Amino acid sequence: MYYHNPDPYQQPYTHGQYNEKTYRNSGFLTETQDDYGDYQYYDPYQSQLHNRTYLNDVRPLNYTYNEYPSYPVKMGQPQLYFDPNDPSNIPFMPHERCDDGYQEYVLQFIKNLPRSTQNFEEVAFAKYMAECSIIDKKIWKLQKMLKQDQRFNVKLLFDFFDSKKNGTIDYSEFQLGLQKLDIILNSIELSQMFLRYGGNDDNQISSVEFKYMLLGPDDQQQFMQFGAMHYMHHPLKQNIPQFLSVAQREWICEIMHLQLQLERNLNFIKEVIGTKDILLALFKQLDIGMKGYITIQDLVVYMNELGGQFEQYDLKGCLDRMSKVHCSRINFNEFKTEFFLDDKKKSDQDQNVDIMSDRLKTRQKDYIQELHKRTKDLQNQQQQAQKLSTDRKSQPFLTTTQNKQPQPYVIQPPVIQKKKQEQTSQLDDDLDDLLFPGFQKYELQAPDQEY
Repeated sequence: MYYHNPDPYQQPYTHGQYNEKTYRNSGFLTETQDDYGDYQYYDPYQSQLHNRTYLNDVRPLNYTYNEYPSYPVKMGQPQLYFDPNDPSNIPFMPHERCDDGYQEYVLQFIKNLPRSTQNFEEVAFAKYMAECSIIDKKIWKLQKMLKQDQRFNVKLLFDFFDSKKNGTIDYSEFQLGLQKLDIILNSIELSQMFLRYGGNDDNQISSVEFKYMLLGPDDQQQFMQFGAMHYMHHPLKQNIPQFLSVAQREWICEIMHLQLQLERNLNFIKEVIGTKDILLALFKQLDIGMKGYITIQDLVVYMNELGGQFEQYDLKGCLDRMSKVHCSRINFNEFKTEFFLDDKKKSDQDQNVDIMSDRLKTRQKDYIQELHKRTKDLQNQQQQAQKLSTDRKSQPFLTTTQNKQPQPYVIQPPVIQKKKQEQTSQLDDDLDDLLFPGFQKYELQAPDQEY
């Protein structure tokens, strides 16, 4: 590496004066080398090696081997080195506009949508696009924080998920890796997300697809070489991902939950516009000029006609999810495969629901059934108590001599004792104290192994 050793007695030249007479021909124009000095080392993600280290003996930003710095350098004066942790050095990304008031504006836009039965499907689709744009902004913000983290390496995380060490991740490895990171997700939506990011063709996710799912399509970081420089020579522990910090785990967990929220919104909009006739009519309305395909400008015009002020980078994520080949336009087949509701596939998914992963919904159903049983039992006990009270009132009063007579102890037959044992075993799986605060709390049964 060439280091610049400036002359302490050098005259403080102005920027560009030393290089005025060096010309280079480029087409029709004749320009100096300084005209591109500000853009020569433009590196928005700091992917160059000399910009990704904390050492103080590297060249500053915008240095070349054949030119002097753009400012006079004196001996004994600290030179201005590029600090990758300084947020002011991170360039503005136009597709990641995360304004503070954007979510409030979109919620107000959804509130002001026309409520009529004629264009119900159109309004529902606009609401779906607006809600997904909010989630996309949150995902982009988290992905940007992961990209800026110097110790985060996608390759190590991919190797952590790839437990079989075959270069790909199947669904069982993907689910097990999320469970090791303490990320518990719903099985149906998790399978949909797995099929969306590469598992639809070969039922496996490659390293490139994994990076696209976690960091998005605009990442220019080197996948194999850079990132997590302090851990590159350490052996990877399979059980505990020590190469991830607490903040990185939280960001990854939030990204996964937001991805699942997108799948939930997609399942809801499929119930509304999932038929072929509605999709064809909606596609014709979105297609301006009858081109046969939809661009992002068509989506912007459609949303702004309903009273919005959206721009192209607001709806970029929606178009990327519709396009199966990550192109700038989509045809009707891609639009249909994204929003068409297949009843047969839905019934198969409903039959293959993992009850242990979806235990909250099943427990709610059990709570309601148990609640009805308890109310019926209480009503029967009250009726029996009323009958006993009426029978006692109808019986004549006993004298003191009759009360003092000893009553024989009757042993209950074993059949009745078995019934009592069966009743207690049915009530072992008791409800929470919040639902039944006054009842006796029974011992819960040992739960089955969830994983």
